[in-house]
Amino acid sequence: MNQILERSKRKGNYYVIMLSPNGQKTEYAVSEDMIVEHRLIEGKILDDFAFSAFIKAHAIDTIYQRIVKSIVRKPKTTHEIKEELRESALSLTVQDQIIKKLKSRFLLDDDRLTQSIVDYQMDVLGTGPKKIEYDLQKRGIHPDLISKYLSQIEDDVILRHLEKLWKNVLNKTTKQPLMRTLEVAKRYFYDKGYSDNQVKRFLSAKSHELKDQKDDGLLLKQEYQKQQAKLQKESLDPFQYKRKLVSRLLQKGYRYEDILSIIEGGFVDELSDV
Repeated sequence: MNQILERSKRKGNYYVIMLSPNGQKTEYAVSEDMIVEHRLIEGKILDDFAFSAFIKAHAIDTIYQRIVKSIVRKPKTTHEIKEELRESALSLTVQDQIIKKLKSRFLLDDDRLTQSIVDYQMDVLGTGPKKIEYDLQKRGIHPDLISKYLSQIEDDVILRHLEKLWKNVLNKTTKQPLMRTLEVAKRYFYDKGYSDNQVKRFLSAKSHELKDQKDDGLLLKQEYQKQQAKLQKESLDPFQYKRKLVSRLLQKGYRYEDILSIIEGGFVDELSDV
C-alpha cells in the first residue's frame, strides 16, 4: 500500500508526496487533471493496482503537460506533435489519446493555425503564396487546408504587397539601369515567395513606368566615367583596359549595345571582336 502524505501547490504546479510500504517518501509533480481523475487527496491509500495505474498515468501526464507548455509557447501542427510523441515510449494508442485530448481542448487545431499562419505571413511579413505553401507543407499541414486558405488571398492583396516590395527595390537601385533594377526586383520577389506568373505580370507593367523614370543613358555615362577613372590607376595595356572597362559596365547591368554606343569609333571596332 502507498499513502499520500501531503499535497501542495508551488508556483502554479501541484505536488504529492507518497509514502511507500517500506517507508520511502517520493514526490511527484502532477497536473490538476491528475488530481481530479485519481482523487489525489491527503491521507488517501492506494493499493497496488491503484498505485500502478497512478504511475502509468503520471508518465503519460508528464509528457502531455510538456507538450501543452510547448504549444502555449508556440502553436504546433498535428504533424509536429505526432513527431514529438514518436520519440516517446508511449504506445500508438496512448499517443492517439493525447492527440484527441489536445484537440478536444482546442490546443491543437490545424484549420485555425493554417489560417493564422497565412494571415500573419501575408499581411504582416508580406510573404508570397509560394513560400507560405512551402512553409505549411514542411509543418505537415494537409494540402486541402493549404489550398483552402491560399485560394482566399485576393489579387489586390498580392498587388498591394508587391507594390511595397517594389518601393524597396527602387530605393536600393536608384543608380542602376532599368534591366538591372528589374533583375533585382525579380530575384527579390521570388525570394519572398511570389509565383512566376505574379512576378512577370507585375514587372511587365512596371517596366513601362520605369522607362520614363530612369535615364539609362545618363546613368551609363556617369558609370563609364567612374570606371574609367578607376582603371586609369591600374597598369593595363590598351586591350586589357578596354576589355576590363566593358566587363565592369556589363556587370553593372548595362546592355552591351549601349556600352558600345558610348565608346568612340576605333574603340567600338576593337571591342566587337572581344
